[in-house]
Amino acid sequence: MCAALTWNVFQTLALIAPSFWLRRLKARLVGLDAIDQAPLEAAALFWEPLGTRPAAAGGHPSRADVLIETEHAVFGLMALFGRDLSWDASAEPAADPVLQLIDGVSFRAGVRGCYVGLVASDAQAPVAASLFDRYAGSRDGLARRLPARRDGLANICGIGRTTWTNMHTILRDCAGADVLDDLERYAASRTVRWLAAAGIAPAE
Repeated sequence: MCAALTWNVFQTLALIAPSFWLRRLKARLVGLDAIDQAPLEAAALFWEPLGTRPAAAGGHPSRADVLIETEHAVFGLMALFGRDLSWDASAEPAADPVLQLIDGVSFRAGVRGCYVGLVASDAQAPVAASLFDRYAGSRDGLARRLPARRDGLANICGIGRTTWTNMHTILRDCAGADVLDDLERYAASRTVRWLAAAGIAPAE
């Protein structure tokens, strides 16, 4: 179900003008900046290996469930549904999947802005949520956990989390948007119906 959700939601969004939906995703993930550049193009990749940098030897190659790349920024997302991460807080940083995702997406982004987030059902992934909140709340703590990153992960613009209900809301907005064309609205409305049939309601 998680794979189906991930594919259907983000593959549909990839068919729609990113200037409309990506800003909404960013707002629900990390909030909006005072200056927010609208992307002209966005590519969505799924279950994308991010590689392991030489300095991270000994770690596990990171993988983003969804990787969204624009000319200005890279968004790397972990998707969970009906399950949580299994995580031992005493484990080495190289075994922390959230830390490795942040490192991998940041490295992939290069000079572009980098956003890393979790998409999960409410209250179903408390361990994953706590890890994302920990790294979002302490840039110094994040840098200490990744000492090989001499750049201090300066390109990270935000770490956050959102829900599948919020993703439903974004697609509902797309389905009713006059500024989008008929095919874009149809694609969004079809996925909205699929989400409703799967029992995922939009956020109020």
